[in-house]
Amino acid sequence: IERRAAEERARLEGAKRPGPPTPEGAPAAPPEAPWLVRITELVLTDGKVTVTDETVTPPAEWHVDDLAVKLAKYSILGTDPPATGQIQAHVTGPGRGNNVATLDVGVSSLHTAAPFAGIAQVKLTDFDLRAIRPYVAQQIGIAAVRTRGKLSVDLQADVARQEGAAELARGLVSGTVSLQNVAVVPRGERKPLLRLPKLVLGVKQADLVARSVALGTLEIEGLEGRITRDASGEVDIITIAERVKGEALAGTK
Repeated sequence: IERRAAEERARLEGAKRPGPPTPEGAPAAPPEAPWLVRITELVLTDGKVTVTDETVTPPAEWHVDDLAVKLAKYSILGTDPPATGQIQAHVTGPGRGNNVATLDVGVSSLHTAAPFAGIAQVKLTDFDLRAIRPYVAQQIGIAAVRTRGKLSVDLQADVARQEGAAELARGLVSGTVSLQNVAVVPRGERKPLLRLPKLVLGVKQADLVARSVALGTLEIEGLEGRITRDASGEVDIITIAERVKGEALAGTK
């Protein structure tokens, strides 16, 4: 037993001793090759995500339901063919009675290896503008008016990052943005100051790198406005506009 214990101690001491140094001029051992990951297909169905935002009071809850994700031909090797993907979900923002918006994102020509690049077609349908009221009032600082209505977008984004940097080498966006049944209501009132049944804006190209925007057609349908001049001569729309401007300027300080 004593002999075996001595042999074991000798073995452990020998393992602790550093090995012989590498002879000068000898080639260094090659680095280990990184793991290569390829995914033929990834499918997620019937997902649900709840996001609680405590930057506003009371905390805002965003619900993402019926989440479905598909990813095909994903690879971390830059020389592999690009991946494709699709994300679909129903999104409900904070507030009572908010309608459910539909999100559909299709991705093509996706390279996640440096530098990142991809093309996405983003469709958001019937997003309820009431969901952003807490952010407009508390974070932007505009509480003089409340807005209701629906927002829909159908945009294509073509983006790519610079090699070895976080900045964009390419960032092009085009498509349409539309508003439906928008109403702007002054604080403390129930009757809208402005009604806008339909607005459609075409975006020919927005260049995020060059910081330029080329717009297409702006279509406005059924605009209704209400202007009141009181006994003192003040015009309500001017008073409200000045109040909104003051709140916006205060929010930037």
